[in-house]
Amino acid sequence: MNLEKKPPHGLIASVDTGSLAHEAGLQMGDHVTHINGLLIRDEIDFRFRTSDELIRLTAVQDGQEQLFEFEKPADEPLGIEFELDAFGGTRICNNGCFFCFLKGLPKG
Repeated sequence: MNLEKKPPHGLIASVDTGSLAHEAGLQMGDHVTHINGLLIRDEIDFRFRTSDELIRLTAVQDGQEQLFEFEKPADEPLGIEFELDAFGGTRICNNGCFFCFLKGLPKG
């Protein structure tokens, strides 16, 4: 594993007008990196970690790391859509399941 490589992050493709994220100042082009101090790797991580009532979201905005805090009803979405579902591209886990769809695909 290359430790010098930056961790993947979520590039915001759009923010719903009037949403919690919009009101907090998040915008298209920002990069979400952490939720409650934990690195997020994909859309699933993001949705799971933002289902709580108290959210501390770290994002890179205009080249500067910013912290956004949200207090909201559980399961209320923040109103963010990402450019990619898997922030670092498609990954294959180390479970080695015999039914793995990704391992069964031809190379390329």
